[in-house]
Amino acid sequence: MDQIVPKIGRNDPCWCHSGKKYKKCHLKRDRQPKRQPWEVAAEMRQQFENNEYCTHALAGPSSCEGQIVRAHTIPRSAGLTAIAERGHVYGPDYDLMSLVKNGGKLLFRLTGINEASTFTGFCGFHDYTTFQPLENQRLTATAQQCFLMGYRAACRELFQKASAFRISQDYARTRSRSFDSTAGNRSDDSRRYGARNSSGLHRH
Repeated sequence: MDQIVPKIGRNDPCWCHSGKKYKKCHLKRDRQPKRQPWEVAAEMRQQFENNEYCTHALAGPSSCEGQIVRAHTIPRSAGLTAIAERGHVYGPDYDLMSLVKNGGKLLFRLTGINEASTFTGFCGFHDYTTFQPLENQRLTATAQQCFLMGYRAACRELFQKASAFRISQDYARTRSRSFDSTAGNRSDDSRRYGARNSSGLHRH
């Protein structure tokens, strides 16, 4: 049996939770010109490139030091270097334009080991002090090394999910304002979420 979708009235709150009435938000969305893939790709790339904060459990103004670094989820010295060919490794090409160009088919491309499997989710201090057993010691699969590999992967996943959430919230609010000439100042809730949430994320 098909699900019955309730009809939204013009003066009802919009389904996107923008806080506006439906008539001031998504009512005429179908009349908006379709965005081109390269426009979306450029916007998403800029949003993620500007997303930098420390995901360490103890991150905070008094504990973080140095700039945000590009932390490797796979140990550079013990992992990437071992499988690299002329300083490069193969990895999936997640770029939106690549997917569009290849009909949605995920291809692989060569990436330098300094950029492969990285994310801007640790300050220099926490990245160096926390992961020394991975980067500066021979990989022997000790309990500590195994934990740190899992911990860094979990931090990257948290970073990606939190970033995507903030970006989607920003995008929804930005697009909604284009239909309301009387819109007020932009809500900063999603950016505050990215700066620090209950998981202890700290923005630099």
